[in-house]
Amino acid sequence: MKTDHVDILSMLLDFREDERSFRRNFVSACSRIENGKYLSAGLERQDVICEKLETIICEVKKYKKRRDDLILNIGHEIRTPLNGIVGFSDLIGQGAISGKEREEYAKIINVSTVKLLKVLEDVLDIARIYCGNLKMKYEEVDLDEFCGAILSSFEKLRVEEGKNDIYIVFKKPAKQGIRVFTDRYRLEKIMNNLLDNSLKFSERGEICFGYDIVRSCISFFVKDQGIGIPKKMEEMLSRNFTDPLPEDPALSWNNTGLGLVICKGIVSLMHGRIYVNSKMGEGSTFRFDIPLIKAGNNA
Repeated sequence: MKTDHVDILSMLLDFREDERSFRRNFVSACSRIENGKYLSAGLERQDVICEKLETIICEVKKYKKRRDDLILNIGHEIRTPLNGIVGFSDLIGQGAISGKEREEYAKIINVSTVKLLKVLEDVLDIARIYCGNLKMKYEEVDLDEFCGAILSSFEKLRVEEGKNDIYIVFKKPAKQGIRVFTDRYRLEKIMNNLLDNSLKFSERGEICFGYDIVRSCISFFVKDQGIGIPKKMEEMLSRNFTDPLPEDPALSWNNTGLGLVICKGIVSLMHGRIYVNSKMGEGSTFRFDIPLIKAGNNA
């Protein structure tokens, strides 16, 4: 039984959540109908209209699937720190605890709050990337100073998390003192996400990070000796940013998938590419290449 074009228009209205895509495709379809491109030949051309509108329906459904995938991942990300805040706040409120326990619970609440704020920042970044509203703010950056600051930050985090069998190393390139124009904040977010995953999923060994100058690109890397990542996670980095996340329970390991989605999106906006080599049980090496724009005396 063939679908009537009135039914198709009704179905389109059911998927109007993605208004920008819907309006663009719907207006395009209507303008063609108005111009008589498909109806001029009479009723026999209705099948063509139906086919075109069914294509639009598929596109809108696809956007809806992407949205639902993101909401699911974001929900998982928010739940863990929120549970920490609510659970330990209740314990403190009970009153029947020692001063030392109260202090320890307050520390956990503080850490969970910081994590929750980070998730909310990530959610805002994803929304900006999807909407095309994430703007790059380029400034002059000393790469050695930049990496040194990241090393200090993660050394402190390593100690706080009691990862005493892990060593974090900044591998300096042969040529040092390189200054470039880039978005420092976004670059730092990429490195923080990658290093945070390495620290989270490593119990011992070395986490090495740094950069190389390869022709007209800066090639940043993060290498660890952790548990590795599933093949489907590697495949995700080769997808377009707006493709749906792979449906795999492995992506819920503290939801590394969301962080990698952000890295992928920011690197793409920087006109670069990100990729990974990983072996389960042996570790992973992440690399991302962005264009080299030298500053100052390096130009």
